[in-house]
Amino acid sequence: MKDKTRRGLKAAGIAGLAGLACAGILTAASGDAMAYFTTYANAKGGYTLELETHTELHEEFKDMQKTITVENTGETDCYVRVKIIAPTDVDFPITITPGAGWTKSGDYYYYDSYLAPGETTKSSVVAAIGNIPEKIDYTWNVVVASECCQVIYAEDGVTPLPATEASLWAKEFHVEEE
Repeated sequence: MKDKTRRGLKAAGIAGLAGLACAGILTAASGDAMAYFTTYANAKGGYTLELETHTELHEEFKDMQKTITVENTGETDCYVRVKIIAPTDVDFPITITPGAGWTKSGDYYYYDSYLAPGETTKSSVVAAIGNIPEKIDYTWNVVVASECCQVIYAEDGVTPLPATEASLWAKEFHVEEE
């Protein structure tokens, strides 16, 4: 009888050691997973991020000149650019002159500095219409479209990218018809 008891205890001991060995192997193999399941984090407070920019285009027409400025009406710093669409098949010249701080690149005029919230461009772009004949039998218009984008910084996190950087303006421009 003692032999059976010893064999039973020996078998139980071997089974127990095997169980402990399996548990050890499983624990070692799933160390990362165990850490994931046993860690937690708490956070208090937060910040609202404004990811959109908003501007308002100001156009003043006087003495056959359209003077264009742009105001940042949003809550974040932004760059602005304008595109002036004027007829080319008219009997009079339309001259577009960018003021100080504006740069022409492609079809757009870019304001070189970013605008802080509430700030308006310090200079303007002027579309001047000259020598209109007294009698013309067609209508025409000089259309101005403005766009804005959030300021993006270089890798150092301090220096803003130039306003003419193409990656800033990667979004498509859509016009909704009424």
